[in-house]
Amino acid sequence: MATAYVSYATQSTVISTELNSLANTSAANGTAEIDNSTNRYLDGYLDCYFNGAGATTGSVAVYALCGNATGELSTTAKTSNMRYLGSVELNGTTAVRKQLQITDIPKYWKVRCINNSGAALAASGSLIKFTGINYTDA
Repeated sequence: MATAYVSYATQSTVISTELNSLANTSAANGTAEIDNSTNRYLDGYLDCYFNGAGATTGSVAVYALCGNATGELSTTAKTSNMRYLGSVELNGTTAVRKQLQITDIPKYWKVRCINNSGAALAASGSLIKFTGINYTDA
């Protein structure tokens, strides 16, 4: 019986400056769709870093827009048509970090964040990094 091992990719940033000063109830998308047709990651981790501004103690919801062909990812998608990955609760002006998992990654995808914190995010310091995961035989 073969032994399966987890293989982690190099971490990359999937959304950053789009989150700077993101207003309450506003959404931000990663700038470009992520093409998974070469790496074919099955799963992955999203390391979410958020900086609130003032007494923001609400949360930021993180979604994935998914598609099987390039150009299929809507930037105005309704939340009911996106894959919910989780929420990150803010803690005033203290920077917070939370790791979320994305499974069954499609051929094309991108991250979408919706700020529900009650105020705008800080002018800098918020970003999400992705680490792809594959499984290999020994």
